[in-house]
Amino acid sequence: MIIYFEHPQKNRLAIGHGKCIRLRQQLEAASIPYKVVTQAEHDAQASDRTFRGAWHWDNTPSPSNIIIDINQAIELAKERIRIEREPLIMKLDIDYTIADEAGDQAEKDRIAAKKQALRDATIDPRILNSTDEVELKQAMEDVIREL
Repeated sequence: MIIYFEHPQKNRLAIGHGKCIRLRQQLEAASIPYKVVTQAEHDAQASDRTFRGAWHWDNTPSPSNIIIDINQAIELAKERIRIEREPLIMKLDIDYTIADEAGDQAEKDRIAAKKQALRDATIDPRILNSTDEVELKQAMEDVIREL
């Protein structure tokens, strides 16, 4: 397998088949750094693709050239939470309208509080204070489960 920059300006990685001589020639002709790794090395390093959008190239002679930008990973986790909470907020919007039409202020207040809690899920300290991808993934899964 070949790990290389898909878009060097954006520091975005791509993975190609390592036996592809043509790909290597194209990368070398474009002066794009790449690294050939075995399938086992790749699998050990990239087995969890939850935060693949936060992978970056570490162009040092280290055994691993993929690093995870934790700040980008946090943004990806927040986006996943937004996707998961969207249908819940939509349902609560309908419930709020029904409570409003019925003149049920207590129900409206309960629904408004629940909607605010859903909006606040992306600023949960477990997400914002995560220091690595394992901790962040667990925090994201916990927050989603609690929605």
